[in-house]
Amino acid sequence: MIFTREELFIKSLADNSPVEVPEPWTRKELLMAAINDKEIVPPAPRTRLECFLASLGGTYTGALPDPETREEMYWAALAGSYTGALPQPVTAGEGVLYEMCARSEATQ
Repeated sequence: MIFTREELFIKSLADNSPVEVPEPWTRKELLMAAINDKEIVPPAPRTRLECFLASLGGTYTGALPDPETREEMYWAALAGSYTGALPQPVTAGEGVLYEMCARSEATQ
């Protein structure tokens, strides 16, 4: 199975294991990588999605915004700020996020 770069980062978070991920290139990839790797210094969040990712990594403690997209709903649920019904996933990356949210709810 071939994964996109973003799916590799999400999969590494879902498995909480050292999945072979590429060097982070984008702000989003840096923020995702920083969730598990505390040696990475992530950029300050500028968007709603980046706030959710930074919150998961422990580098953002401000109020989280309301999610507006399906992807933001998944990340917000993982960050603990969204408790509504989650939409069904459309992409493979969303599928992994959806499963992470379901596991997170089961352990609460």
